[in-house]
Amino acid sequence: MWGYTIIEVMIVLAITALMFFAAVTVFSSQRGPTDFSQSMQDLNSAIQEYANRVVTSDYPGSGSYSCSASSGRAVLSQPGGSGTTCLFLGLAIQALPGQGALQIYTVLGNKDIWSGSDTGNPSTTIDNARPEPAMLGGSYVLNETYTLGASATVVSARNYNLLGMYNGLPGDNVASDQGTNALVLVGYNCGNAGCIGPVP
Repeated sequence: MWGYTIIEVMIVLAITALMFFAAVTVFSSQRGPTDFSQSMQDLNSAIQEYANRVVTSDYPGSGSYSCSASSGRAVLSQPGGSGTTCLFLGLAIQALPGQGALQIYTVLGNKDIWSGSDTGNPSTTIDNARPEPAMLGGSYVLNETYTLGASATVVSARNYNLLGMYNGLPGDNVASDQGTNALVLVGYNCGNAGCIGPVP
């Protein structure tokens, strides 16, 4: 895990974007390096915008859903407007080889450590909040697709193909060092968004 204060986020995200998507490439005939360079700048701007959403807890469309804890998991239902047992932890960006787009998932967590009721102890780390993508009736919701420019395609995501960007909770090592407003980045190696759950 790595963490950064809000002040450091913009500098670090430019580097993170390059590392996470280092293997994105384009050779779609005559488009040339200028189009590719512009598409990478656009990608960097998009990642910065996603980070801003996380640190400001802005999740477009979340007002249409109610969230509550069920068996220790954050569960969405409709209509919205109620539910105080969930956390909107952040976003997860998935880059799968062979794809020309990235999938962005809103990640929920349980506000309380599950103890058989909704009045357990407050979750103090990302792991014990049990992060997972927002779903309703077996389908992902509050997610979006970011299409890479200049016909770029993900060739490889190196060791991680899913990057979680979360608001640090008080007990996270990073948040303890950087303050509770730390943006915590977690890399996952998985083939689908379902592996967003707690890191072993």
